[in-house]
Amino acid sequence: MIYLVENIAQELKAARNKKGLSQRKLGAKIGVPQSHLSKIENGAVDLKTSSLIELARALDLELMLVPRALVPAVQGLQRSLTSREHSPSQTVAEGAAKDLERTRKAAQQLARFFPDAKELQELTNTIRDLENFRLAASPAEQIRKFLEQINAPIQAIKSMQKAQDAVEEFQKTQDTIERITSDQEFLKNMNQINRVTRDLRHLRNALAHGLSPSPQVSLPAYRLDEDDNDA
Repeated sequence: MIYLVENIAQELKAARNKKGLSQRKLGAKIGVPQSHLSKIENGAVDLKTSSLIELARALDLELMLVPRALVPAVQGLQRSLTSREHSPSQTVAEGAAKDLERTRKAAQQLARFFPDAKELQELTNTIRDLENFRLAASPAEQIRKFLEQINAPIQAIKSMQKAQDAVEEFQKTQDTIERITSDQEFLKNMNQINRVTRDLRHLRNALAHGLSPSPQVSLPAYRLDEDDNDA
């Protein structure tokens, strides 16, 4: 019985807060002193049925007897409706949180590439601080608008970084190519490719002139530069 009274008291208090009413304003609305209303919400007094009905209706609640087996279903419906009512602000807050995280990661990545850019480090630290707050709808909207203003500059800097990365990667590739092409093993392999290519060219020419292909002996590497216009 005590649990039931406490549960009712908690529901009444939650409904009052949801409507944005103080105990004094609600008490004035139903003709109950603020001190008595405080005792009701704390479960310190037993409510008369008539008083409970009047208080519930003032809070847009309706008292009804529900079969015990249906209580879980009713509670689930109540949670669903509550979640749906709060979803717009929650969506804004969640969107702001995701935008903060995405911007922070981008700033951290750029800060590693541009370690002397204090602006990027300051942005990272500020966002990290904001992520510790539980945001309401209004500040969440402001944050998203602010982040929209720096999205373009961040993307521009990221493009510069990618361009620089491409240049460095190209230079690394060129250095690698130069090392490989000067290697004796590489030259040996290329000579073998040239010899096989020459044999294939002879075979191609024979087929083109209707001649019977005859086995060709690969020429030594030092003769590869000779007679290359046999087509």
